[in-house]
Amino acid sequence: MGTDTDDVNESNSVNGPLVDASGEPTPRYVAYLKYQKEYNDKVTEHQSAYMEAQASPALLRMWPIVGKQYIDKVNDAMKKWTVLGYKNEIEKALNTVG
Repeated sequence: MGTDTDDVNESNSVNGPLVDASGEPTPRYVAYLKYQKEYNDKVTEHQSAYMEAQASPALLRMWPIVGKQYIDKVNDAMKKWTVLGYKNEIEKALNTVG
């Protein structure tokens, strides 16, 4: 996401990978927030579709087939958040700060 120098600076700063020396969010933290939102959006889509399916016997019968599409999207979003959003690294830093 940045240069090697950015990575070193991020890991050596007081707040680790969260903010840079000027107090701005680091590129890794920005990526974390982006992919967190994408994941949360996919979870919300899944929950909304399931609630809709529960209201209709015909849709509910199809849920094992249709629901898998939503679960796949949720799982893909989690993979992106974990890898591209530096999820483990950022959450470790958040747990240290908070």
